[in-house]
Amino acid sequence: MMITNATFSEPARAFASKHEIHLIDAERLQKWATWGDSFYEIIDIPAPIPTSPTASSAGALS
Repeated sequence: MMITNATFSEPARAFASKHEIHLIDAERLQKWATWGDSFYEIIDIPAPIPTSPTASSAGALS
């Protein structure tokens, strides 16, 4: 992941795409930091599905 408070050049976007690097530019950074948009929405990937604790780990917590 690469974050900037400006924009990314076209060669930078192409490089990031080729190497599976997520880019967060000023607009996305503002949505994330100021407006509280989900990080996953910002980088346009699905959020992980939370898993419930197993019975054995639940017993360890009590």
